Amino acid sequence: MGQDRWAQSLSRIDRRWLVVGSGVIALLAWLPTWWLPASADESGFLMVASQWHEGTSLYGDYWVDRPPLLIILYATADAAGGLGALRVLGCLAVFVSVILAGLIGRLASPAPGAPLAAAATATVFMGSPLFGRGVVNGEVLALPFVLAGVAALLAARGEARAGRSAVLWAAAGAAAASAALIKQNFLDVFFVAAVMLALPVVGVLRARVGAAFVLGAGLVLALVLLVASSRGTTPAELWVAVVTFRIDANQMIGSSASSATPLRAARLGLVLVLSGAVPLLVLAARRLVRSAATDGLDIRIAAAILVAWEVLSVALGGSYWLHYLMGLVPGLVLVAALVTVSSPIGSAVWQRTSTRLLTYSAVVSLGSLFWVAIFPAPTHEDVSAYLTAHGRTGDTAVVAFGKPDILYGAGMSSPYPMLWSLPVRVLDPQLHQLARLLGSHARPTWLITSRLGLAGWGLDPSGSALTEFADNYQRVAEFEGLVVYRTRVRQSDSVPESPA
Repeated sequence: MGQDRWAQSLSRIDRRWLVVGSGVIALLAWLPTWWLPASADESGFLMVASQWHEGTSLYGDYWVDRPPLLIILYATADAAGGLGALRVLGCLAVFVSVILAGLIGRLASPAPGAPLAAAATATVFMGSPLFGRGVVNGEVLALPFVLAGVAALLAARGEARAGRSAVLWAAAGAAAASAALIKQNFLDVFFVAAVMLALPVVGVLRARVGAAFVLGAGLVLALVLLVASSRGTTPAELWVAVVTFRIDANQMIGSSASSATPLRAARLGLVLVLSGAVPLLVLAARRLVRSAATDGLDIRIAAAILVAWEVLSVALGGSYWLHYLMGLVPGLVLVAALVTVSSPIGSAVWQRTSTRLLTYSAVVSLGSLFWVAIFPAPTHEDVSAYLTAHGRTGDTAVVAFGKPDILYGAGMSSPYPMLWSLPVRVLDPQLHQLARLLGSHARPTWLITSRLGLAGWGLDPSGSALTEFADNYQRVAEFEGLVVYRTRVRQSDSVPESPA
């Protein structure tokens, strides 16, 4: 009997180390990205965070449709060293997410292989370029909080002690609020909590744990809003940015987006199928529907609602970027764990099928890693280098519209508050605000546009914007579709045309 206990203990240790090993593999998948230049999101958020103070716009002198906890995390990274510190923070978020996925597997299923199945699922999809791996953005930084919240709710489900259960529910509420304050559509934990409250909660009163959840969420919300207010960002402004703006943006995208938007949506659907995510969800749905067991009904309902919300959230994103798919990881993790639950109905067959599917997904993920290594995404380092070489101390620049990585690479700030294109299309579609800037003494030294100039989908440049542009700027260089303009100066101070 002692040997049996020793073997069981060793087996548990081995499984835990396998989960840790999965986290290390996920880190290795992210490691090559440390040497890549900053992406547009990384650059823009670092620029916003580095100057967040009482200013002329939402976050200091910049405006972006993101909640304040994301900017707080970026400000922390900026204070700790900038891009390098941000990449460390992103890798930490990935590793912790995999470990939490393993914990969810253990809490959701009694099957010995559930923790590894859940952790491996997180590793495969978080490590895949098809899901936006490599960019430290809101999705990646919010995932640990979503997974921690789900784990806390699952742990509270089996907790008979009322006091400990209330603490777990409060922790889940804090994690739920944290995730939503990083990326506003990451409401996953709120939906899981709603399912748990709607169904019987073991050993405690629903009102007590519900109050604990609200208390945890409310404390985090109050703390974050207090920090934001101390830097000049008010709750009313945040409501417009994270809620009202998103409604207006979806309406604008639906009515005037270019043909690239439906193409990206089709690409997203194709990636979901080819990556193995959709087959895994279909397998889980068939497995759980056919299961005769009634135990764990609340977890199965929670998993179904969780996946439904995550898919809807990706669809409502509007722009259909690949990194949206990171939001599906918590649902995939939970269903991967539930597929391992033993059942009298062909359990071994289901587990073999799920293992093969996950292996297929891992192969696809590895193949995509090699693909992006051989064919890396284009960058705008040449434009940044040109601005650095020909600019002077105190020069400012505006990129029309988006691509804040150009400004970050050149070390220049922007006098125009919107660093991304979507806020411009929603808040300044006729470019009246830009026209006033270009006609003022605060006009940017440099203006970078596409070959279309200030035109683009969703934009209707006013005559004043085009007039100020033509009167105050001269073309000085072009780099693969991006045209660089500088304010008109004396002939003796003019910038030579780039051979590019």
